[in-house]
Amino acid sequence: MVISEKQLSALLIELSQECLPEEIPALVSQYIVFLRKKKRFHRFSRIVSTIESQIFALQKKIPILVQTVSPLSPEVKKSIESSLPLLFPAEQYEVSYIVNPHIIGGAIISSPEIRWDGSVKRKIAHLSHHLGI
Repeated sequence: MVISEKQLSALLIELSQECLPEEIPALVSQYIVFLRKKKRFHRFSRIVSTIESQIFALQKKIPILVQTVSPLSPEVKKSIESSLPLLFPAEQYEVSYIVNPHIIGGAIISSPEIRWDGSVKRKIAHLSHHLGI
């Protein structure tokens, strides 16, 4: 029987609700050991993503990740954040910004369900594909 990420995340959430806050790091460590013994450690990042999605859903927030080739000014961040309702329907957003030099230029804006890729890297790949290079 294969246990889904949703079931594994529910287990961790249930266990953590029975702990004191200071006991949670030890619980997570034990949970990681459990996943390793069951040869399921490769699923840990998906389990964490599932837990994050559940928390954001309870808070009625959408986590948004903005990747750019260099740090953004506060003005550009404000502009991006004001445009988010056009891409992602939600009442609130939890926006994180990271620098990703591999995208060459442009930006990638993503949520757990939608990915908008305006990176130069993707545009080059798209052009190369159409030119048969």
